Amino acid sequence: MDACNRLNAEEKAKGVKPEQYKIQPVTHDIINPKSISLDELFGVFDDQNPPQWQDGILSNVLKRMCLDRVEGQKWEND
Repeated sequence: MDACNRLNAEEKAKGVKPEQYKIQPVTHDIINPKSISLDELFGVFDDQNPPQWQDGILSNVLKRMCLDRVEGQKWEND
């Protein structure tokens, strides 16, 4: 992670355009799965009327990470 972030910072310092970055910045989040229940971690399906899905912490973190993009950058698959 540190190596990728340093290489990305070097590209920025060289004046490379964001859409031409070879190395994308890396982020991380720390989650302690022992401090919460499995339903809180992964999510739970309630059998109410109407049935509802409640996201867990892990799915919320992953959604946020997938949506977080540095403005103006495009990834290889874009």
